[in-house]
Amino acid sequence: MSYMAPPDALTIESCQAMLQLFTDIFYEYIPKDDSITLYNTGDSLLKEGTVELSEFIKNLRCADCPEVLSELGQFTENLRKCSGHFSVLIHHDLLFDSSDSLTLIRGKKVTCSNGRDTMIGLIRLQRTSDINYKGNLNYDPLTGTVTKDDITKLAVDYINNLHAGNTTIAILDIDYFKHVNDTYGHMYGDHVLQTIAGIAKNEVGKSGIIGRIGGDEFLIIFYNTSEKDHLRDYLTGIRKKVIDAFPGKGPQHDKPISVSIGTATYPDHADNYNDLFILADYSLYLAKEKGRNRYIMYTPEKHAPLEHVREHLRNGNIGNIVNGHDDLPLGDVLIQMQFMIRDGQHPELSSLLSEFARRSRIPLLLIYRDEPRELIFSTGPQADTPDAQICEIIRYLSPEDYSSRRNRSGLILCNNTNYLSEEISEIKERLLALEVLSFILIPYTDAEGNKVVLAFLSLQKNLVWNQDHFMHYSLFTDMISTYPVTDLLN
Repeated sequence: MSYMAPPDALTIESCQAMLQLFTDIFYEYIPKDDSITLYNTGDSLLKEGTVELSEFIKNLRCADCPEVLSELGQFTENLRKCSGHFSVLIHHDLLFDSSDSLTLIRGKKVTCSNGRDTMIGLIRLQRTSDINYKGNLNYDPLTGTVTKDDITKLAVDYINNLHAGNTTIAILDIDYFKHVNDTYGHMYGDHVLQTIAGIAKNEVGKSGIIGRIGGDEFLIIFYNTSEKDHLRDYLTGIRKKVIDAFPGKGPQHDKPISVSIGTATYPDHADNYNDLFILADYSLYLAKEKGRNRYIMYTPEKHAPLEHVREHLRNGNIGNIVNGHDDLPLGDVLIQMQFMIRDGQHPELSSLLSEFARRSRIPLLLIYRDEPRELIFSTGPQADTPDAQICEIIRYLSPEDYSSRRNRSGLILCNNTNYLSEEISEIKERLLALEVLSFILIPYTDAEGNKVVLAFLSLQKNLVWNQDHFMHYSLFTDMISTYPVTDLLN
């Protein structure tokens, strides 16, 4: 879009007529002068005329409200950056200073015929009574958070109807909540739900709103997340305070109750609520895959693109990063993974490990440091084994103890723990007591020089490992050695 000539009197009169018709305020921002010009035919607090942008913000009646100032900061940032197109929802009535209205500001960059960039846009009143939930939210009696129906309607309104830019939704899930109910009873489970809901509400404050969308699952709407660091502060605060609230109450006696969180932001990641929810849910899935007790903020460059997530959600396999059916030969899977890495796509290490375990039908895949001995990651059908048991298992899986079982491919192989050498009888007895009946150990050095072990285990039943896959196991280890294992901790 470009201006071919300065507006004449007729053009100005036409614009004023349009403004009267829609009761909007039109503005123009000139980057060169850092000035904003308002065109207003109605009676409001925002008068016509030209003023410096900083002066315009300073003169607003909401200048003493930190939350609104943060939203106005997003508005000024978009103007000064000459963003292509943006929408900002201000939680205050800038036009009449009423208590039941919001202000929606939209902007778009245009280029004049002389090559000069400018920003034009509309300032529009948005009454809360115009929103679907009619201003009356219903609340969950147990947690005091908004009910599922109302929090969903509210999110849809912000994103699909108000087009409120930089709105983030976060899905929060309590890790191993079934363990809490089974171990401590449902009354204590209710206490956990109430406490975590209270923590989340206190951390989010006036910057968002929280609803309960499942038994142990919550949806948070963050109104303005133009700064990623601010969003990280909220999520980190929730995660840490939940840990502090329930020490020693997790599935292991020395671990706390924790939460996993996935987020996605409008309009950066999706242009409608349904797709945004899919991406936030996918991010939550990744947080759980990485070991829980963490948050994942969706990033298209780092995670799977929306189209890929949609496709595999339809196929019932959201975690699939390799194209092709599940019966694709393991060698072909490795080739595709290698091409993805060489092509600069750099799939997440956790995704590579999870898909490799699934496609090669490994019951339990572990990554742990050898020095010091520390569990980093677990995946596979048997990954729901309590972490305490897994940590006990890896105490007895030091590669040095099994040097006689190293084969030509460099793998340490045990098809039946009962047949381990009598020289390590004490270790054998401990592994059998822990139900480890067969395993493969592959020691390697990661990209940061850490000594790491990739382990494949079968618990409770013997598994004769497929010799045709040994070379594939070695190739896969070479591939993941290009990653630092610390990626699995972030």
